[in-house]
Amino acid sequence: MLEFLEVKASDGWVAEQIIRLERMVFGSGAVDAWSLPPLIRHGRVFVIEEDGHVLAVVEYMRDFDDGQAVYLYGLAVQPNARRQGLAQKLLCNSFRCLARKGFSRVYLTVAPDNEAALRLYVDAFGFNRVAYYPHEYGKGVHRYLLSYSLKEEMDG
Repeated sequence: MLEFLEVKASDGWVAEQIIRLERMVFGSGAVDAWSLPPLIRHGRVFVIEEDGHVLAVVEYMRDFDDGQAVYLYGLAVQPNARRQGLAQKLLCNSFRCLARKGFSRVYLTVAPDNEAALRLYVDAFGFNRVAYYPHEYGKGVHRYLLSYSLKEEMDG
Protein backbone atom coordinates (compact mmCIF):
# COMPACT_ATOMS: atom_id res chain seq x y z
CA MET A 1 0.00 0.00 0.00
CA LEU A 2 1.31 3.44 -0.93
CA GLU A 3 2.09 5.73 1.99
CA PHE A 4 2.90 9.46 2.02
CA LEU A 5 5.48 10.38 4.70
CA GLU A 6 7.27 13.47 5.90
CA VAL A 7 10.87 12.38 6.44
CA LYS A 8 12.37 13.00 9.88
CA ALA A 9 16.05 13.05 10.86
CA SER A 10 15.69 9.67 12.56
CA ASP A 11 14.52 7.99 9.34
CA GLY A 12 17.96 6.72 8.25
CA TRP A 13 16.57 3.92 6.10
CA VAL A 14 14.63 6.48 4.07
CA ALA A 15 17.62 8.81 3.65
CA GLU A 16 19.76 6.06 2.12
CA GLN A 17 17.03 5.24 -0.40
CA ILE A 18 16.49 8.92 -1.25
CA ILE A 19 20.19 9.35 -2.01
CA ARG A 20 20.20 6.25 -4.28
CA LEU A 21 17.06 7.44 -6.10
CA GLU A 22 18.43 10.94 -6.55
CA ARG A 23 21.74 9.61 -7.95
CA MET A 24 19.82 7.46 -10.43
CA VAL A 25 17.68 10.39 -11.59
CA PHE A 26 19.98 13.43 -11.27
CA GLY A 27 23.50 12.00 -11.41
CA SER A 28 26.03 14.53 -10.13
CA GLY A 29 23.22 16.99 -9.29
CA ALA A 30 21.69 14.65 -6.70
CA VAL A 31 21.38 15.27 -3.00
CA ASP A 32 23.96 13.32 -1.04
CA ALA A 33 24.86 12.36 2.51
CA TRP A 34 25.98 15.95 3.18
CA SER A 35 23.10 17.90 1.63
CA LEU A 36 20.12 15.70 2.52
CA PRO A 37 20.32 15.92 6.35
CA PRO A 38 20.07 19.76 6.36
CA LEU A 39 17.12 19.55 3.95
CA ILE A 40 15.42 17.11 6.32
CA ARG A 41 16.18 19.11 9.48
CA HIS A 42 15.75 22.66 8.16
CA GLY A 43 13.55 22.20 5.11
CA ARG A 44 10.89 19.63 4.36
CA VAL A 45 11.32 16.26 2.64
CA PHE A 46 8.40 14.03 1.70
CA VAL A 47 8.29 10.57 0.14
CA ILE A 48 5.84 8.06 -1.19
CA GLU A 49 6.87 4.60 -0.11
CA GLU A 50 5.46 1.14 -0.50
CA ASP A 51 6.48 -1.82 1.65
CA GLY A 52 9.59 0.00 2.86
CA HIS A 53 10.69 1.11 -0.63
CA VAL A 54 10.88 4.81 -1.54
CA LEU A 55 9.15 5.30 -4.88
CA ALA A 56 9.21 9.12 -5.05
CA VAL A 57 10.74 12.03 -3.13
CA VAL A 58 10.36 15.80 -3.06
CA GLU A 59 12.56 18.23 -1.12
CA TYR A 60 11.79 21.83 -0.17
CA MET A 61 13.78 24.64 1.39
CA ARG A 62 12.60 27.98 2.75
CA ASP A 63 12.91 31.03 0.52
CA PHE A 64 14.61 33.76 2.54
CA ASP A 65 13.64 36.48 0.04
CA ASP A 66 9.96 35.62 0.52
CA GLY A 67 9.17 34.28 4.00
CA GLN A 68 5.85 32.84 2.80
CA ALA A 69 7.50 30.83 0.01
CA VAL A 70 9.41 27.60 -0.34
CA TYR A 71 11.70 26.43 -3.12
CA LEU A 72 11.14 22.95 -4.50
CA TYR A 73 14.72 21.70 -4.52
CA GLY A 74 14.10 18.38 -6.24
CA LEU A 75 11.50 15.81 -7.19
CA ALA A 76 12.40 12.30 -8.29
CA VAL A 77 10.37 9.18 -9.09
CA GLN A 78 11.76 5.66 -9.48
CA PRO A 79 11.96 4.92 -13.23
CA ASN A 80 9.85 1.76 -12.87
CA ALA A 81 7.16 3.71 -10.95
CA ARG A 82 6.71 6.58 -13.42
CA ARG A 83 3.47 7.45 -15.22
CA GLN A 84 1.39 6.18 -12.30
CA GLY A 85 0.48 9.58 -10.83
CA LEU A 86 3.01 9.40 -7.99
CA ALA A 87 4.53 12.82 -8.68
CA GLN A 88 1.06 14.41 -8.66
CA LYS A 89 0.11 12.60 -5.45
CA LEU A 90 3.38 13.63 -3.82
CA LEU A 91 2.95 17.26 -4.83
CA CYS A 92 -0.72 17.43 -3.76
CA ASN A 93 0.02 15.97 -0.33
CA SER A 94 3.16 18.02 0.23
CA PHE A 95 1.41 21.23 -0.89
CA ARG A 96 -1.30 20.64 1.73
CA CYS A 97 1.37 20.14 4.42
CA LEU A 98 3.19 23.30 3.37
CA ALA A 99 -0.03 25.33 3.33
CA ARG A 100 -0.85 24.11 6.85
CA LYS A 101 2.60 25.39 7.92
CA GLY A 102 1.64 28.84 6.60
CA PHE A 103 3.44 28.87 3.27
CA SER A 104 1.60 30.45 0.35
CA ARG A 105 3.88 29.96 -2.66
CA VAL A 106 6.18 27.35 -4.20
CA TYR A 107 9.03 28.20 -6.59
CA LEU A 108 11.16 25.83 -8.63
CA THR A 109 13.45 25.85 -11.62
CA VAL A 110 13.19 23.50 -14.56
CA ALA A 111 15.11 22.98 -17.78
CA PRO A 112 13.24 24.53 -20.73
CA ASP A 113 13.55 21.24 -22.64
CA ASN A 114 12.26 19.04 -19.79
CA GLU A 115 8.88 18.40 -21.39
CA ALA A 116 7.72 15.85 -18.81
CA ALA A 117 8.40 18.24 -15.93
CA LEU A 118 6.73 21.14 -17.72
CA ARG A 119 3.64 19.00 -18.39
CA LEU A 120 3.49 18.17 -14.68
CA TYR A 121 4.14 21.63 -13.28
CA VAL A 122 2.60 23.96 -15.88
CA ASP A 123 -0.10 21.86 -17.51
CA ALA A 124 -1.27 19.68 -14.61
CA PHE A 125 -0.77 22.08 -11.67
CA GLY A 126 -0.87 25.52 -13.24
CA PHE A 127 2.58 26.77 -12.28
CA ASN A 128 3.42 30.08 -13.98
CA ARG A 129 6.68 30.86 -15.74
CA VAL A 130 8.00 33.96 -14.01
CA ALA A 131 11.62 34.21 -15.20
CA TYR A 132 14.23 32.72 -17.48
CA TYR A 133 17.70 32.11 -16.04
CA PRO A 134 20.28 31.68 -18.79
CA HIS A 135 23.35 29.68 -17.78
CA GLU A 136 21.90 29.07 -14.26
CA TYR A 137 23.95 25.91 -13.72
CA GLY A 138 26.83 26.67 -16.08
CA LYS A 139 27.30 27.56 -19.73
CA GLY A 140 24.32 26.40 -21.76
CA VAL A 141 22.40 25.05 -18.74
CA HIS A 142 19.31 27.28 -18.71
CA ARG A 143 16.27 27.22 -16.41
CA TYR A 144 12.77 28.60 -16.17
CA LEU A 145 11.68 29.86 -12.76
CA LEU A 146 8.16 28.62 -12.07
CA SER A 147 5.77 29.78 -9.35
CA TYR A 148 2.64 28.23 -7.84
CA SER A 149 0.16 29.67 -5.34
CA LEU A 150 -0.85 27.40 -2.47
CA LYS A 151 -4.08 29.37 -2.03
CA GLU A 152 -6.34 26.43 -2.96
CA GLU A 153 -4.56 24.18 -0.47
CA MET A 154 -4.89 26.90 2.19
CA ASP A 155 -8.64 27.22 1.53
CA GLY A 156 -9.26 23.46 1.39
